[in-house]
Amino acid sequence: MTRPMTQALSSTATQDAIQVGTQSATQDATQSATQTLSQSAVRTLSCTVTDIVGGAKHAVTRVFTDEGTRTASRSATRTGSRAGTRAATRDASRNGTRTGARSGTQTGNLTDTVAYDTRANSNGKDGSITGFNLTGIVAGTTVTTLTGTPAWDAASFGDYSFGDWVGAGDYAFGDFSFGDYAFGAADLGAYTWGGWQAAPGENPADCLRVNSDNGNETVSDLVDTTVEGPVVAGDAVDGPIVPGAITEGGVEAGALAEDAPAYGATGYGAITPAGAPTVIINK
Repeated sequence: MTRPMTQALSSTATQDAIQVGTQSATQDATQSATQTLSQSAVRTLSCTVTDIVGGAKHAVTRVFTDEGTRTASRSATRTGSRAGTRAATRDASRNGTRTGARSGTQTGNLTDTVAYDTRANSNGKDGSITGFNLTGIVAGTTVTTLTGTPAWDAASFGDYSFGDWVGAGDYAFGDFSFGDYAFGAADLGAYTWGGWQAAPGENPADCLRVNSDNGNETVSDLVDTTVEGPVVAGDAVDGPIVPGAITEGGVEAGALAEDAPAYGATGYGAITPAGAPTVIINK
């Protein structure tokens, strides 16, 4: 007797993977600057001076000018920001199982209830056998041989379990984007004058003197004006950029790179018949 047999197989499975993502971040910064302001002015002094010489009056006009400048310095700060990205990775793993089977055969001897010699001529023809009853397999004679190659089904996995994202290297930042400086008002202070411009022999004191009370000289038509020019702002001189802390954003996940599954030890199930037995009768 021979009979096809099959044995169920099972094993555990694990699979590792790595996922690459892109992590974004922002960074703020401050920057200070100084700026110089300047302003010029022109002072004009004019008068009519009347002198009495030999009893005759002589009226002479005097004009004097003076130029002055004044400066001031002021400071301001501004804020800016920039964005950057870097690569990030995280590990993952998942567990699963797979099933399979391998084939073989079982051989053994059968017993009958009718003696062969008695049944051999029962139909009146020499050498013919009308039949006999088989009562079972002779105890201790079965042998099961499993020689087939295991045939595995695809593994069935659960969901991946991910670890934390790990940033890879430094962020690649662009340039800081700054707004304008907000300068306040500046106190220009007093003018520094260069000195009166006067013709030879003339002096601004001629106009600024007190009229004499002896009738020999007098000052009239006195005009003393100062005309200021516009305040001129120089270029802002930037100070160093002071970066602040990096504020990390989320990670945009990329593709998952999977390793090949790894299988654990094989579990062997019961050996069961896979079809009807074939009976071989030796005469």
